[in-house]
Amino acid sequence: MKNAHDFSEVVVSDRDILRVLARTAHWNTTSVSQFMTRDVITVKPNTELSVAVGKTLSKRINCLPVVDEAHNLCGIITSTDFLKTLRSVQEASEKEAKSVNAASASVERPTWTL
Repeated sequence: MKNAHDFSEVVVSDRDILRVLARTAHWNTTSVSQFMTRDVITVKPNTELSVAVGKTLSKRINCLPVVDEAHNLCGIITSTDFLKTLRSVQEASEKEAKSVNAASASVERPTWTL
């Protein structure tokens, strides 16, 4: 028997819901078990960011459940989380580049004459 936090079996995504709304005439009488995703793609808490991003891109999904070794749900990482991380890294990189450029502009360079 699986525990109440076991996340290894199913998930219902926004795409699942949109799919059933578009394809089912009587969607209001449809049960979740008829359209939920059964083969859930997950990552572990120590999964490298590039691997997690690669999974979302290759599978064309917008979020990944993060599960531990016992398949307990630890959290969910979304495409918005990835973009926030990218923004943070990009801002730090741009700030560093500006400071390097400012420092190199203030360095006196020798003038050479021939």
